[in-house]
Amino acid sequence: MCMAQAFAHNSSLTFYSIKPEDHGWALTVNLAQASVDSSLSREVGETRWQSADGEKQSEWLARYVAETTTLTIDGHRQELGEPDVHMGSHETQVRFALPDWPESSHQLEVYIPGFSNHPNHHNVVYWSTGRGTVKAVLSERNDYRAVVNTTME
Repeated sequence: MCMAQAFAHNSSLTFYSIKPEDHGWALTVNLAQASVDSSLSREVGETRWQSADGEKQSEWLARYVAETTTLTIDGHRQELGEPDVHMGSHETQVRFALPDWPESSHQLEVYIPGFSNHPNHHNVVYWSTGRGTVKAVLSERNDYRAVVNTTME
C-alpha cells in the first residue's frame, strides 16, 4: 500500500487496510510513531509510556487499536485476532488476523475513533474487495464512522 508508506509520517493520518493474505483476511494499521506516542501517553500516562520497554508499549498499542476499532461485516461484529506489532522510530504497523471474515460480503460498517486526539485527524480505511479497493475517510465530521456497501466476489 504505497499511500500508507507515503503518508505514514503524518500524525494526523492513520491508515487501516483490510485485505486477504496468504492465510485469510487481515487488518493492517499504518501510522506515525508521533501519533502512537501522543495517544498512548494520554491513555496510560506519559511517564509510564516513556519508561516502558518496547514489549509493554507494543502490548498497550495493540490493546488500544483493538479497543478503538469496530468492524461489522453484514451485521456481524468481527473479532480481531492476535496482534503483530512493529514499532519504528518514525512509523509503526499493527496487524491483526480477521479469523471470522466471510468469503463474500456486502456491507462493511466501521467505527474507528482511535488517535483522534490529534487536531484534524483522519482515519483512512481501505477494503480490498473482489471488485477493487473501496476507501472510507473517517473524521470528526462523521464521528469516525462509515458504511461501505459492495459485493465481494
